[in-house]
Amino acid sequence: MATPKPESIAETRFATYVKKELNLECLKLRIDGRDGFPDRSVLCNDGRVIFFEFKRVGHESRLRPQQRQWRKRLEQLGFEYHVVSSAEQAQLLLTNFIAGK
Repeated sequence: MATPKPESIAETRFATYVKKELNLECLKLRIDGRDGFPDRSVLCNDGRVIFFEFKRVGHESRLRPQQRQWRKRLEQLGFEYHVVSSAEQAQLLLTNFIAGK
């Protein structure tokens, strides 16, 4: 069995935190026929959604073309989209988002 990638471990830790500690939905969505959708979509209690793409440390700027397209489109629609390399980084961004910062 292959060793999980660091970004997969961070993503799983973040999803567990969101569900257990915040009681929010942290979805891993697949869009049929369209690659590059963010790794996690967090549905907040106030109806807002925030998106997270997990990358290895040092690779945060390495979005694939499809990921760049999704980022651009989601931001055009007014959503927040973050590229992160750790569960802690994503948790801080989510905490600030929920607090309206």
